[in-house]
Amino acid sequence: PWELTPGTKKLQLTRDGQVGNAITVQVDSRSATLTAIGIGRYGAIVNATRSVGGTVSLPFPAGTGLPAGYVAEPARPLDILTVFATGLGPVSPTVVSGQAPPSGAPAALDIPIVNFGRLAFGPLATPSFVGLSPGFVGLYQINVEVPVDAATNANTWITLEYPDGRRSNTVEIAVER
Repeated sequence: PWELTPGTKKLQLTRDGQVGNAITVQVDSRSATLTAIGIGRYGAIVNATRSVGGTVSLPFPAGTGLPAGYVAEPARPLDILTVFATGLGPVSPTVVSGQAPPSGAPAALDIPIVNFGRLAFGPLATPSFVGLSPGFVGLYQINVEVPVDAATNANTWITLEYPDGRRSNTVEIAVER
């Protein structure tokens, strides 16, 4: 819930009238997690530049088996990607816990840099938007351009990096020139 403040909290589950043991958990203001799609280490990422005519382009290696309506094609430098994530923290304006945000999606207060490499120095990209994805409860989207110097291979890493040093997990995309 958005109202939950960071810190140490007591967690206790109740089901069918049965109360479980209480445990102590740490609650952070954010715990960024890039969403994986379940095919290798590829992320839940849409290539907005190449998604046309009702077909959704996913930046996967060509030939990856996907359901109808989706096509696997590597991203190219300067393509705009929509990267899906959870746990990116507070947004403005705030939303009601458990409800989907409106179409004018609230923006995240903490903006990460997107690292398109295996090393801390990138290549890096600044997102054009980081915030809640309209119509989905708790789902964030990061709109970002593939850097010109992104590695071209079937397993290019993507990680979110915050100014305080915290990082998300890593997912992969395919990139070609």
